[in-house]
Amino acid sequence: MPAEPVVVRVGSYAAVAALEDRLAFIDDRLNDSRIVGDGPVDPAALGRERVRLVNALASVRYAQALAANFQ
Repeated sequence: MPAEPVVVRVGSYAAVAALEDRLAFIDDRLNDSRIVGDGPVDPAALGRERVRLVNALASVRYAQALAANFQ
């Protein structure tokens, strides 16, 4: 991944940070459920949410790359 620019758009930067934080949370929950056992966690639902978040993150990163090319 390219280095982050010195000047960033706060909105897209905050969106990326929020998506990455949510992905980390879901990854932690999935790992915990594998270690401890299924328990109250639905791995399939977490997996679907993870896919949705990765797609959203890819879309935001793509938009950032397009915007950077037009500056």
